[in-house]
Amino acid sequence: MSKKSEIVENQHYVPKLYLRNFCKHKDQIAVYIKSSGKSFFTNIVNVANENYFYDNEEIDKSNQKKQFLEKYFHPLEDRMKILLNNLLNQLKFGKFSNFTNDERIDISMYLVYQYMRTKEQREMFGQLNQELIQMYADEFIQSEGEDSSKYKVEVDGKYFHTRLLLDESMMDKITLSLYKKLWVILENNTEMPFLTSDHPVAKYGHLGNEIRSMSGFNSKGVEISFPLSPKYLLSIIDEGYASFMHNLDDKIIQANEQNILHYNSLQIIHSYNQIYSNVNSFNLAKEILDEEPLLKEPDRSRIKHITSSSSRPL
Repeated sequence: MSKKSEIVENQHYVPKLYLRNFCKHKDQIAVYIKSSGKSFFTNIVNVANENYFYDNEEIDKSNQKKQFLEKYFHPLEDRMKILLNNLLNQLKFGKFSNFTNDERIDISMYLVYQYMRTKEQREMFGQLNQELIQMYADEFIQSEGEDSSKYKVEVDGKYFHTRLLLDESMMDKITLSLYKKLWVILENNTEMPFLTSDHPVAKYGHLGNEIRSMSGFNSKGVEISFPLSPKYLLSIIDEGYASFMHNLDDKIIQANEQNILHYNSLQIIHSYNQIYSNVNSFNLAKEILDEEPLLKEPDRSRIKHITSSSSRPL
């Protein structure tokens, strides 16, 4: 039986090919567990994973292939492994000049799927659908003269999540939006490494406010950040907001400690439950989680309450 046809039990929603860039020794990575406050080194096979995470009998049957979704990512991961290794080698030896159009497309697509495929995104998408369906159910029940508080809708987050991942039209549109933005690489020469996590693609809305996060992939002022290694981070920024940075497209800039604290904070805040590093030092995580203890809870609410007069979160 070939490796491609084997049943995969331990399914990673952050690929090992990426996590290896944050290992201190061979396949050994430092992990901080937000819910327990414990940190330790472990093999990358033990992190950012869940048994049969993508398995869906209905999808397998309709596509006539066992574990269709788990194996759906393999070609993209194979391309990204080559791209990421080449990019890091170019950066290491001072040979990086620019991203080609093909590289931008492939990396953009990988980042979109990486953002969408995680445990954190499954929780977010499940809660959003739960809230929306509950809102419409409450309105219908109340229109029938019943007490809606007696009824609670139960939503299967995995059901919605697995179907979201197969929406190629939506994925292609988001991929194109990333492709068109400004791409900047931050180089870290401080003693503070870039962190990553079990949800490594982070979005930040520079124009966000209390009402709207402005952190959608197409929002004005949005920045998508992706740590490449403890030393390098890719920042993809809305060109309309950052027009003053136009001359920095495809350039490498030096990150200062404030930059690194900002990007590391995004990994800590937006991760599901695990933060990763090449060193077992997570003081920033402890500080942030002490100030915001709800972030320690894997089952925490991730969306603001939706009412019939409110718009969907961006």
